[in-house]
Amino acid sequence: GFGKGGFYFDQPGHYRIRAAYAALDGSEVMSDVMTVRVRYPVTAADEELADLFMGEEQGTLLYLLGSDNDSLRRGNNAFDEVLEKYPKHAMANYVRLVKGVNASRDFKTVTEENKNRVVVRKAQLDESVKLLSIVADSGVLDPVSAQMTLSNLAEVQTRGGDKDAAKKTLGKLSAMTAKI
Repeated sequence: GFGKGGFYFDQPGHYRIRAAYAALDGSEVMSDVMTVRVRYPVTAADEELADLFMGEEQGTLLYLLGSDNDSLRRGNNAFDEVLEKYPKHAMANYVRLVKGVNASRDFKTVTEENKNRVVVRKAQLDESVKLLSIVADSGVLDPVSAQMTLSNLAEVQTRGGDKDAAKKTLGKLSAMTAKI
């Protein structure tokens, strides 16, 4: 988790968490308290992966599901390094998810030299489908991330004109949500 204050679980240890829901009538609904244990990385590769994921820019990219913003270049470079060095590690799928969702969107940049000029990077649908398909087929994501991946993949497939693939992806999504 990453939010306004940075990473929520940035140190190993036991964390007690509780979900809170603010209802429309002003009341608050609370879940039971759950204990989550965050462990130290087990291997040298896990240690390096943790370092590659734990920067402020990487947290922002995870939160936004990617960005081409130049101020996040170091975070994107760290994620590129994850894919280059550890393409088969389960954590690489979260990088693919972030990069796949980002590739599915147009990205607009207002250039510094001319405040009225907007440069648009068009959505890269083929790259998005490639990345999101790998993630969807990996079977290693948590259920919420897996559902989000399938939903995004189906949308990108539809936008790219591959309605048959989108229908198949939506079938996988439907089967997954039926189990819940």
